[in-house]
Amino acid sequence: MGRFQGWAAFVCAVAIALSSIASTGTAHAATRSPIASPRPAWATAANRVGAFDGRTRIAVRIYLQLRDRAGLDAVAAAVSTPGSAQYRQFLTTAQVRDRYAPTAQNVAAVRSWLTANGLRVTGVPIGAALLQYV
Repeated sequence: MGRFQGWAAFVCAVAIALSSIASTGTAHAATRSPIASPRPAWATAANRVGAFDGRTRIAVRIYLQLRDRAGLDAVAAAVSTPGSAQYRQFLTTAQVRDRYAPTAQNVAAVRSWLTANGLRVTGVPIGAALLQYV
């Protein structure tokens, strides 16, 4: 990991915070919850290597929370359980994305925050992480 550990810790904390904001659809302080431990175990003074120089490009991925993880888990169990009324009645990719993926508003809020804070968003694969879950 080397010289980018501090930057990686920042990105992890941002991803967690943005996921929390996006999952509620709003950025109001009343809906936020504190992050239990925003610092990874490896982010210690002994591993500090100095400030990020700003010239090196770092690619990161930010995954937003599902809108209804419990609902998706229930559907996955129902379509996989013999004897269930929903057994083998699979949802289409579009149905899963429409019901469980972050909304366009959630994505726009995260994208707006990232660009307002100097980061460049190069792509938004809506539902890509969700498809890996299913």
